[in-house]
Amino acid sequence: MNVAFEELPKVFQDVFEFGHQHYATDIYVREGVPVFFKLIGISGTAMRVVADYYRNIGEGLSQEELREKQKEIPATLKTKVVKGDINEFLEKLKIDTALREEIDTAFTLTKGDRFYGRFRLNVANADGTVVLSMRRLYSYVPDPFEDLRLPDVISEVRDWSSGLVIVTGPTGSGKSTTLAGVMRYLSEDPTKSRVIVTIEKPIEYVFDNRNAFFIQREVGMDTEDFVSGVHNALRQHPDVIYVGESRTPEEIKATLMASETGHLTFTTLHTASAWGVISRIIDVFPPDEQPQIKTILADQLRLVIAQRLVTTVDGAVRAVAEVLYVDDYVRNKIKEKDGPNLKDIREYMKKGEKSCVTLNSVLYKLVTEGVILPETAIKVSYDPKELESLLRRPGYGV
Repeated sequence: MNVAFEELPKVFQDVFEFGHQHYATDIYVREGVPVFFKLIGISGTAMRVVADYYRNIGEGLSQEELREKQKEIPATLKTKVVKGDINEFLEKLKIDTALREEIDTAFTLTKGDRFYGRFRLNVANADGTVVLSMRRLYSYVPDPFEDLRLPDVISEVRDWSSGLVIVTGPTGSGKSTTLAGVMRYLSEDPTKSRVIVTIEKPIEYVFDNRNAFFIQREVGMDTEDFVSGVHNALRQHPDVIYVGESRTPEEIKATLMASETGHLTFTTLHTASAWGVISRIIDVFPPDEQPQIKTILADQLRLVIAQRLVTTVDGAVRAVAEVLYVDDYVRNKIKEKDGPNLKDIREYMKKGEKSCVTLNSVLYKLVTEGVILPETAIKVSYDPKELESLLRRPGYGV
């Protein structure tokens, strides 16, 4: 959805202009309180998140300099936001102000005839008031290897014409960014042009039609839900289908069907580990359906990336990834009669077989190289005791 900057209420014009000037990553608007920003200060590759501009603006400044800086804050941002401004803003976005349920969407701001910015928006009720949470989305789609440092095994996706690739991890771990990088990698393939359909809620990255033709559909606007989006995508004869998330049995079944019908399919889940994806998918179905789902999953699953975001010693943020590469050994372990045999799969990963790597081994390597602190690694590990044991090995001490 496109919205003209000039048509916004004055307080929202000030909000976006202030956020633009100060590199705000997130903006929070709520009736009855001043606008709240999360800001990011950039120094080389190091990034520092400042949670509260009003509290931190005076750092290192004299009282006179502080008074001058305070003048930069528009008056509308120092006062409480009124309900009328929020309602007018929502009406510009064609969102019903009589909010009955939480809304996730995205919108693009234009100023004059130029692109101003794209934002992800969550609208929610909270204690009788409406809260707007907006995150700036950047038009630059990162390179999966140079920018994101994803595992080299990702490069194999260009050789696959079908199968299922899953990126998993907690909320806010960069799953969408990782898959955006993979979509870019596929679109820049010099040997093959592809039709790529994405079904997202909301659309976060807008892709260029370089050597691929993108059809990006937003749940709630362009299609009713993820399941409908997948079924409709099949009629568009794509080479690649990207399903933003697969949580419910219906969504997981639709995603599996997409890969089973001969499409290279990508999706995201929320699990702690790569191997945990297997039980997560199978266990969501009733017992009588699990044998069939287990067989389909074993046949279709090609790769699982489980990732976390960590802060490096110089303040930068980067992703670390656990990799489960599904070969015949893993496939047979998934199909075992009393299985899936997750214990053997995890041990297989620990041995580093077939491009497999565990999260703890990646964290251990980064700690020993001095990239991250031990306490950072232990905090993001889903098996901190094992990691602590690794770090106590001779030659390295916690």
